[in-house]
Amino acid sequence: MPWVAGDTPFVLDGSNAFLTCVSHHDFSACGYTGKLNYGGLMSPVGDWPLLQHVPDLISIGLGADGHAARTSVLELLSVIGVVVAAVVARVAFPGRASFRGSGRSCLPSSAAH
Repeated sequence: MPWVAGDTPFVLDGSNAFLTCVSHHDFSACGYTGKLNYGGLMSPVGDWPLLQHVPDLISIGLGADGHAARTSVLELLSVIGVVVAAVVARVAFPGRASFRGSGRSCLPSSAAH
């Protein structure tokens, strides 16, 4: 089971609550109680942006069951996002800095002596 920190458990619970509200045709104030719960929220859906729930809802639709499986899907999506960002940066800036070293000094020419 993955170790989870931050708001991930609340987002996952919010996705569950959202699906429950939709199945009960509750489209206004979904799960609103008027009282603070253990997470300091008055609704299990929370106040996170909708785009945080979309990947989780898709993973539920594809059969991921339980927090552990859904967290693994979110972790995989994060890794894919980092790899795609690195590839896009490499394509967008092909001749930029290399980590191999160019033999040139970073110091101004007067300070290099």
